[in-house]
Amino acid sequence: MSYTILEIIISLAVGAALGYVIRQSVVSKQANSLENKAKEELLKAKSDAQGALLDAQKKALTIIEEAKKEEKERKLNLDKHESRILAKEDELSKKEKELGAERGKITSDSEKLKSQSESVQKIRAEATEKLSKIAGLTEAEAKEKLIKDIEDRHKDELAKTLFKLFRERKEEIEKKSIEIMTTAVQRYARTHISDITTSVFTLPSEDLKGKIIGREGRNIRALERATGVEFIIDESPDTIIISSFDPYRREIAALTLSKLIKDGRIQPAKIEEMADQAGAELDKRMLEIGEAAAQELNIYNFPKEI
Repeated sequence: MSYTILEIIISLAVGAALGYVIRQSVVSKQANSLENKAKEELLKAKSDAQGALLDAQKKALTIIEEAKKEEKERKLNLDKHESRILAKEDELSKKEKELGAERGKITSDSEKLKSQSESVQKIRAEATEKLSKIAGLTEAEAKEKLIKDIEDRHKDELAKTLFKLFRERKEEIEKKSIEIMTTAVQRYARTHISDITTSVFTLPSEDLKGKIIGREGRNIRALERATGVEFIIDESPDTIIISSFDPYRREIAALTLSKLIKDGRIQPAKIEEMADQAGAELDKRMLEIGEAAAQELNIYNFPKEI
C-alpha cells in the first residue's frame, strides 16, 4: 500500500516536471516566434523608411533640377532684355549725337543768315542813299519805298521759302521726337503702360465680332489702315481693345466703330467713309472744347489752330 502511494507520488512529480518542461518549451517557442515577428516588422519598417527616403530624395532632386532650369531660363531672358536695353541706349545716344550735330548745323546756318542779313542791310543802306540822291527823296521816304518794292517783288517767294522751311523742320522734329519717345517707352515701360495706351470698346452683341473681322480679316485690316490703330479681338465677351500711343487716333477708331455699328454696313469702302467722318467730327468737337476753355479763362481772339 505504501509502495503504491510512493509510486503515485513519484508519478505525479514526474508528470509535473514533464508538464513544466513542456510548458517552458512552448513558452520559449512562442517567445522566439514573437521575437522573429518583431524583427521582421522592424526590417520591413526600415525597408519602407529607406524607400520613402529614396523617393523623397528623388523628388527633392527633381525639384532642385527644375528650379535650376527655371533660374537658368530666367537669367537668359534677363540677359536678352538687358542686351536689348543696352542696344536701345546706344541707339538713343546715337540719336542724341545726331540731334547735337543738327543743332550745330542750325546754329551755323543761323550765323550765316545773320551775316547775309547784315550784308543785305548794308546794300540796302547804300541803295537807299543812291535812290535818295537820284529821286530827291528823303532817306526815310527812300527807305520805305525800297522796302515796299522788295516786299512786293519777293513776297510770294519768301512765303514759299518760309513754308517749305517750316514743313521740313516740323517733319524732322516730329520724326526725331517719335524716335526718342518710342525708345524711352521701351526702356522704361511699366505695367501701367497698357492702361494709357489702350481703350476698351463695348459691343452691343458678341456676333458683331465676326462682322468687324470680315472675310479673311479684310474688314479689320481696313479699319487698322484707316484709323492707324491696332484692334485686339480676344475671348473677352462683347469687348474689343483699341491699342495706340496716340489718344486722338484711339478716339477716331472708337467713333468709327460706333458709326459702322449704327449704320449696319461694315465693309472696306464704308470703313474709310466713316473714318473720315469720325476725324472731321472729332476735330470739330476739339475746336468747340478749346473755344469753351478759352472763354472760361476770359481769353479771346485765339487763332483756331491754337
